[in-house]
Amino acid sequence: MKLTTAFLAMLVLPSIQACPFSQPGGENPHEDHRALQDEEEPIAGLPKYIADRDLQDSFNGSAKDAIQKASEEIVDIMNQDSRFGPKFVRLGFHDCVGGCNGCVDMENADNAGLDLPMLALMGTAAFYENQLTRADVWALAAMTAANATQQADSRVSYSFDFYGRETCDDMSGGPVIQMPSNHITTDGLLNFFKEEFDFDQQQSVAIMGAHTL
Repeated sequence: MKLTTAFLAMLVLPSIQACPFSQPGGENPHEDHRALQDEEEPIAGLPKYIADRDLQDSFNGSAKDAIQKASEEIVDIMNQDSRFGPKFVRLGFHDCVGGCNGCVDMENADNAGLDLPMLALMGTAAFYENQLTRADVWALAAMTAANATQQADSRVSYSFDFYGRETCDDMSGGPVIQMPSNHITTDGLLNFFKEEFDFDQQQSVAIMGAHTL
């Protein structure tokens, strides 16, 4: 199973229909991992789509055109700072645990650092809001980044066919979602991916490889 196949399953299949939110449960001691995220060097500057675009402007065109144009903007953001690629993939995954809804709980330390990709996509989401929801834009950013980080000799291009995902109101106040603990067992991790995304063992191992981005 190619890593990109797992990305496709993660970002598209759970979003075809609304998914019930998972319920929090158990302790999640991520202190060491969280500290590393909090100490990450800040990204210098913000993409021009935040600084230059009037958020009251909107795109006039079809959803197909909006997907193409928004994807081009996402690539441009990654070209300005390559660190946004992995951050978009991480944002897409954290948003889709429990259902892709364009909101994450920023009071949850597991989501530390996601404010940067959220802010980077804010102007794009606002500009195309008549065609795409914020959840659509986040999923598109994750898929675009996953495609862009493939190696040239095994590149596969996936189309973005599903849009119109329901979006909750507060993008930084999403539902309380329990991520897997870094002390979770192998069986526990496999069960998590099976329950959330209906992944088999091979797909679960592949998606864990996203941490190498």
